[in-house]
Amino acid sequence: CGLDNCSGAAHHRRMTGRAIPVRLTIGERLRYYRRAQGMTQASLAHAIRQDAASVCRMEAGEREPSASQLEALVRALGLTMATFYGETA
Repeated sequence: CGLDNCSGAAHHRRMTGRAIPVRLTIGERLRYYRRAQGMTQASLAHAIRQDAASVCRMEAGEREPSASQLEALVRALGLTMATFYGETA
């Protein structure tokens, strides 16, 4: 999408002062946005009623979240799925 041209890029810059790299795994995106929000793995896990080890495994790429878990994670991070994936709104 040419990240600099999509509305998601502007949101990322407001959150962190820079755009998110385009080619990240789901786990890398989760870690990026969790840290950008100042959340710990434990606080994110609590928000989605999981344990911190589950979030840790997702971020490490050892476990893929289900569709419903990913929706809950994205919501807990205060994002939309489009923003999470860096898509043009």
